[in-house]
Amino acid sequence: MGADRARSATIVATIIAVLLLLPAMLLIPYARSSISFKDEWIEFETPSNTSNIHTLFRRYLDCDWDILNSNKPEQIATQPSACIERVRKGQAHICRMKAPHGPGIGSRYDKSGQLAEFGWESNVYAAKGGAVEQLRRAGPGIKEALEGLEIDTGESAWKSLAQVHEHNTPRGASDQDAKYRASMGAFDNLISLKDGTIIAQTNYGPRAEYAKMKENGIDVPTSQWVPLWQLSDVLGLGLIKHTEGDAWKTTQLRNLKHFIQHAIDNPETSEVLESILKKNKADLGDEDKWPGHTFSMDTAQGKAALATPNGNGIGWILADHKALLGVRTVDRVTIFNCGGQFTGPVWCMYFHVIAV
Repeated sequence: MGADRARSATIVATIIAVLLLLPAMLLIPYARSSISFKDEWIEFETPSNTSNIHTLFRRYLDCDWDILNSNKPEQIATQPSACIERVRKGQAHICRMKAPHGPGIGSRYDKSGQLAEFGWESNVYAAKGGAVEQLRRAGPGIKEALEGLEIDTGESAWKSLAQVHEHNTPRGASDQDAKYRASMGAFDNLISLKDGTIIAQTNYGPRAEYAKMKENGIDVPTSQWVPLWQLSDVLGLGLIKHTEGDAWKTTQLRNLKHFIQHAIDNPETSEVLESILKKNKADLGDEDKWPGHTFSMDTAQGKAALATPNGNGIGWILADHKALLGVRTVDRVTIFNCGGQFTGPVWCMYFHVIAV
């Protein structure tokens, strides 16, 4: 009798335990009961018999933008340091952009010959076919944005600036003897000087490519990493080179008004944009498409967007190449979903540029 009672009690306890665990089991199918926190992600690891697939749920950093926009230092100090730092970096960009041009101002990369010196190929092509067609379709292109900004999408208005880091330095040197190793980093941008527009399309810099090489078993020592690696410098030198070659006129470059970051896939940028909109990328909808969400550079949100990896480029281009572009600054940013029917949500950012 006592054994039967004990057995019954065990069965009841087991049923209760299963019922208590059932909601979690339904919410997280096949998930193991261990949760680890890594860089604002929650990770659920699946058992080995399901090929170790990981399910990740993003948690963007919760910045209180009302507090960050206040003029109350004691309240701002209560915010996460990452939120404060983003705003501070954006403000630093604005100060550099607005500073007058003079001796000691700008990048040390200011001569077109430095592109070849550091292993870069830089060429201008007529923008045809898919590159321009992408601008004209609603998704995953940016048709609505260009129409709203009254930017001409005709082929004759556009050129493609293609830049690839494909040579060792000095050119012809073996990988072992090279001072700097070729990375195959590439910056591919569409430019219309008719309407003062640059669209950043495919930009994978040398440092990202060196990291990929390491993943594939090719470990390039950091001493062989090319120092001319930033988009702002490589693009700036490309503009200098091709004004010298009459592809463009310097007077046209001083009319830069629009800078668009298209199809952003940088995780750090995505995390900041999610924090600004209080919305995960996966939750972006039609209400987030152009005209999207616009923030002045007087706001903390605008400064934080400017300080992202995809905002740094325009900040540094305008700060470091005043001799070519004039003294210009960004006065607002628009964050919008440029995804199409078959792409899902896609981040885009539009930076409006004005003369100081």
